[in-house]
Amino acid sequence: MFYKILFWFCISFIGLNVVHLILRNVLTKVFRMKLNYGQCYVIATNLVSIIQATMVSIISIRFFITCQDILHDNDPILENYLFLLSAYFIYDLFVMYQGHLLTMTSSKLPMTSWVERVMDFFIQKPSIVIHHLLLEIIGIPVVFFLRRRGFGLFFMAGFFIAELSTPFHNIRSILLTIGIKRGFIYNVNGIMFLLTFFMARVFMVPYLYYRFAIYKEIELFAVPWNMPLHCHVFSLMFFMLQCYWFMLILRSFMKALSKIKTTNKLVGVDGIDGTGNGKIKLQ
Repeated sequence: MFYKILFWFCISFIGLNVVHLILRNVLTKVFRMKLNYGQCYVIATNLVSIIQATMVSIISIRFFITCQDILHDNDPILENYLFLLSAYFIYDLFVMYQGHLLTMTSSKLPMTSWVERVMDFFIQKPSIVIHHLLLEIIGIPVVFFLRRRGFGLFFMAGFFIAELSTPFHNIRSILLTIGIKRGFIYNVNGIMFLLTFFMARVFMVPYLYYRFAIYKEIELFAVPWNMPLHCHVFSLMFFMLQCYWFMLILRSFMKALSKIKTTNKLVGVDGIDGTGNGKIKLQ
């Protein structure tokens, strides 16, 4: 089993990097007059993330809906996809780090030792680095361990559905990369990101507890005494992290909404100020 996982880990890591290489080369050739290499690199990184998140979301939702026995039902498609997913988080850290080096080079920052560059990357994105390492070091091994024991795929699918919000986050990153920081598409994408993040990441944990209570035919408050302690620990860690991120997203969303309202008041409905002299106040 170990060698099988190691084999698929290498295949997954190499395959994801090949897809990234193809995408950034295509983007560089197609948009060579409009985007620089660094922008194409960032967009390629986001496109791979969108593809992966969309695939795992569709596969997980399919099993989530069709599953009858939430403890013992299996799904060969989702099980096999786990092998392809095994190296994704390491790959993602690798390409984000390479993008960080490109940023340092383009901004003409002094190139330091590799240890200092890695530390600088960690300081800039600590939550993402910790999140990815924990999932790769703890999450993926636990998933394969549980699958060997033959249960829990429904709950794994529930946590994988968290990736449903990822494409909207990546679309926002692409829009910012090409210089779109406002407008209809940007705003709609932000709303979709907020909604899918809440439904797929925050609401999912209480819903899984609810489904377990129905399956066991017990009251919801009795669920904690009918599940292993490590399940509660993992769920609580995941839930608290998602709540923290959701509060940051919600605060950013409310701040942007407040800024839009302030701008509309200053500009006015018809685009003129209160004096009627036709001057538009943008600030």
